[in-house]
Amino acid sequence: MASTKDKILIENDRRNGLLDAYYNPYSGEGSLINRQMVQFAELPDSLYLPIEMLNVPWVNKMATYNSISDAAKANTLDTDVLFTKFIEERFKHDFEFWAAQNVKIKPKAGGDYIPFILNYPQRKMHNVTYSQIVANEPIRQILLKSRQFGGSTYIQIFEGYIQIEHKTNWNSLVAAHLNQAATNIRFMFSTLQKYYPTNISSAFTLKSFESTKNIKFIPERNCKITVGSIETPDSIRADDVAMAHLSEVGLWKKTDGKSPADLCQSILGTIPTVPWSMYVLESTAKGTGNFFHKSWQNATSGVNSLTPVFVPWLEDPKNRIPFKTIEEKIKLASTLSEYEEFLWQCGATLEGINFYRFKLAEMEGDEWRMKSEFPTTADEAFQATGQKVFAPSYTKAVEEDCREPEFKGEVFADARSGKNALNNIRFDRTKNGNLWIWQMPDLSEKIDYRYCAFADIGGRTKDADFSVLKIIDRYWMMEGGDPEVVAVWYGHLDQDLFAWKCAQICSMYDNALLAIEVNSLEKEETEGNHFLTVLNEIAPNYSNLYTRNDFEKVDDSYVPKYGFHTNVKTKGDIINALNAACRERFMSQSDNQEGHAYIERDQRAVDEMNWFVTKPNGKQEAVEGAHDDMVMTTAGCVWLATKFMPLPKIRQESNQNRKRKMKSEASF
Repeated sequence: MASTKDKILIENDRRNGLLDAYYNPYSGEGSLINRQMVQFAELPDSLYLPIEMLNVPWVNKMATYNSISDAAKANTLDTDVLFTKFIEERFKHDFEFWAAQNVKIKPKAGGDYIPFILNYPQRKMHNVTYSQIVANEPIRQILLKSRQFGGSTYIQIFEGYIQIEHKTNWNSLVAAHLNQAATNIRFMFSTLQKYYPTNISSAFTLKSFESTKNIKFIPERNCKITVGSIETPDSIRADDVAMAHLSEVGLWKKTDGKSPADLCQSILGTIPTVPWSMYVLESTAKGTGNFFHKSWQNATSGVNSLTPVFVPWLEDPKNRIPFKTIEEKIKLASTLSEYEEFLWQCGATLEGINFYRFKLAEMEGDEWRMKSEFPTTADEAFQATGQKVFAPSYTKAVEEDCREPEFKGEVFADARSGKNALNNIRFDRTKNGNLWIWQMPDLSEKIDYRYCAFADIGGRTKDADFSVLKIIDRYWMMEGGDPEVVAVWYGHLDQDLFAWKCAQICSMYDNALLAIEVNSLEKEETEGNHFLTVLNEIAPNYSNLYTRNDFEKVDDSYVPKYGFHTNVKTKGDIINALNAACRERFMSQSDNQEGHAYIERDQRAVDEMNWFVTKPNGKQEAVEGAHDDMVMTTAGCVWLATKFMPLPKIRQESNQNRKRKMKSEASF
């Protein structure tokens, strides 16, 4: 009976055999697309031709002969002429053969240019592409990749294949995160032309288009190749494009007037929805909540038109480091960590795990970076850099409650600030409104402590933090239920105008308890504003502002101050409250809920929670390049709703207007 050690080694040999499986693009053997064997006496090997090629009548007839010469004689043709015609027909149907025969690429290890023979991950991607072509569908894909498997090379050369072999007047676009990256991708096409055979009918030249630097032109096919980047969005001309390759989209940043979503949608909108048109987004994952991550989620859930393609590191044969001795292999197999056991369960070879250990050591043990650049699963690929503060299982449960708002618009009144700002308040729908409402104010019952709101004040410029107001309805807590997000304002605005806007919106929600984070306001004062703070201006007009205790040095008397002050203690308090509410939402799925969960409606909040991490220096904040304004506002609002305010209750009838101010017992 074989020992466990022997079974592992046998299974490992089987897995290595799959990675090293025979592949010959010249004969077609080992290809992933559907093929049929054909034999001709003149050829040493059997041919495995794409099924669709054999649907061409004359090719199907030719395949019935034992030799090419017999087929030529039967049809009164010259053998060489028929063979040339056969090869050129195969070029049109068999990209793998065309690439190996006509294209040369620079090997990653350096040295002379070599034929472009697709590796396994590239063949996996081509199988998806080919399936869309034979189904007579547009080519629409999103590629989540591990590093350096050649995804960009495949996409760019396949676009060239379409222009050279199949389509005239069929323009392409290459857009990347940097101008240099886009230029490097186009260099592949220049290399393709440089080494392309000149003695075949599809030979072509490559020229500059009307003296432009970023557009090349194939005069024989009347096709243009444009390159550009998100750095200079005006360089991306998509007015007459049939194919677009958008590279490293996970790194795209918002620029003046152009977000990645806007730019990609404008490009896609110009591409015709016809066979052989092509739109491919590709990237390694760079955190969650960004445009690439959302596009991937929408693709996997069938919301958009993109077919998701994921290539884990362990499917790339080069991601293996062989052992010098069998003893080294056995030693590794007997010392697998818990995560390495997971890699083995996912199908990794021992040589692959050896590679993983080596690369992880190169990255100084940075597991999050390793999982981003060499992902084993798609979910793992999108893990943010750093230790996530909120467990993915918790945020996944919270995300299930998110939905589009019922209302998008703005709040208006008699004035933007001052006493009249709280007169004749109304909500109006507006295009691209900053105010999102899932549930309008409900004043049908008189309930005390029903609504609470938290505001994080940012700035008015595009580079400033966002200003965020969030309102929670606590109605169902009277019956043991959970508080629910009902409204959010999110955008850029002058600090004082935003504070007044918060008061306006909260007035509509039955004078909700309003806690405004004051750190940014205090910073404003230190920079030269010596007038009363914004909150002191609002306080006489809005009766339900949150106050905190300030113990002066002279004595221990209570000195109230308006607003919520964020420091190490209070930030920990509100983040812990949000984490607890997320956990309870997760626990409620198994009926084990013990405390108050909360019901989130805004997907933007969940996105920010997914990239909110504990950095190596211990700080809890968003990953580099992202915002956490929504997280902090949500945390503050949940803390008010679940930890600070009394339970809501039916209001006692009174002829006087209700005025209440809530005070914290703790010193902030």
